[in-house]
Amino acid sequence: MQTQIAQAVRSIRINWVVVTWMTAIHIGALLALLPFAFSWSGLALCVLLHWLTGGIGICLCYHRLLTHRSFRLVKPLEYLFTFFGDLAAQGGAFEWVDDTPMMYNQWA
Repeated sequence: MQTQIAQAVRSIRINWVVVTWMTAIHIGALLALLPFAFSWSGLALCVLLHWLTGGIGICLCYHRLLTHRSFRLVKPLEYLFTFFGDLAAQGGAFEWVDDTPMMYNQWA
């Protein structure tokens, strides 16, 4: 039993690009809490970007438009919304519309 667990732990591969990106994003977010770095315009920009990347990019574009093809958009607007989804750092558009789970695609 211990041997199987040890082999499983050794077979886990760490994606260092993702680890570095997520660490940098969280350090930047923590720096925004410092008094000299805080501004109300920065907070407003944060809320706007959260809505654009999460609400428009991921929910509307990646999930509804690209995955399910629930509606149609003109191509320039579709590309803009896909760009917003890319900014959310939740994987690319190809990963969202692919049938196989992302866990298996990532290391292929």
